[in-house]
Amino acid sequence: MHDADQRINQMLKAQLQPIKDELTGFRRAAATMESLGSVYQAFRLAFFKGKAEPLGFPNIDYFIITALINDIKFVRYDAGGKRMILSKDGVLFATDAYFYIMFELFAKNEYRELARFADRPFVVYDVGMNRGYASLWFAGKPQCRAVYGFEILDAPYQWALYNFSLNPTLAGKLKPFGFGLAGENKTAELLYEEASDGVSTIMPAFYDSYWAPQRKAQALKKTVKLRKASEVFSSLPKCAPGELRVLKIDVEGAEYEILEDLGREKQLDFDIILAEAHLGLDRLLALTPGYTPVEVVKHSDLMANVTLVRTR
Repeated sequence: MHDADQRINQMLKAQLQPIKDELTGFRRAAATMESLGSVYQAFRLAFFKGKAEPLGFPNIDYFIITALINDIKFVRYDAGGKRMILSKDGVLFATDAYFYIMFELFAKNEYRELARFADRPFVVYDVGMNRGYASLWFAGKPQCRAVYGFEILDAPYQWALYNFSLNPTLAGKLKPFGFGLAGENKTAELLYEEASDGVSTIMPAFYDSYWAPQRKAQALKKTVKLRKASEVFSSLPKCAPGELRVLKIDVEGAEYEILEDLGREKQLDFDIILAEAHLGLDRLLALTPGYTPVEVVKHSDLMANVTLVRTR
């Protein structure tokens, strides 16, 4: 009986040992996670310069980690505007919970291909300026001489003006305009969201393709006046000899009629085009003959980012 008891105890121990080992592993993992949590909280406190996180939006962890990885620094909190002031490479900019477009520029470096081809002074035409992040990103480059920005919706336009005011040393480069461009002078219905960083469109096809039913139910509408792109561009100061002309266009579906107008009026004469196609890349490429795609990032069958360079 004694031998049988010993064998049973040995069998139980053998069966229980993996469970004990697993529990020990769990305890070690928990201790590690607690330690990592402490390290993260220390980073978080350091990021906000010893202060509690000021805005309390739900995706703050992603925000902080992405900012830390990409050397985006917290500067201060604007309590009146309920926004954070951040900096990178000497450029200041403000954001709130809608920080994704800002990250596209200052974290993901969306227009990185520009550096390969802008080998001399250049001028940028920022069509779809939004909160001004792209304009600031361009203006922060030493070879950028001027940025002409166009934004149709007043809320992001006011954000852009605020962001520009944070950078007095770049003020001479930044030329903002609070109106939108189109293929002709016209009045149109603008569909937009109030609580976002400027998602708006005059294109029913964009609205139908991208907006979910709940989003459509919350959409706001207003009547806006748009200006013929070719007429506006022809009224701007001419570039100096040897300067590059860069078109950045992100206008939620209106890019096609703008490019068509510029081509028809013999004004599609940019050296580099940074475009977001929302209703099909092939359609956009058909409107830009004489340009070679050097980078294409496809997001879906309809949507893609493309960098085009004039064929030499």
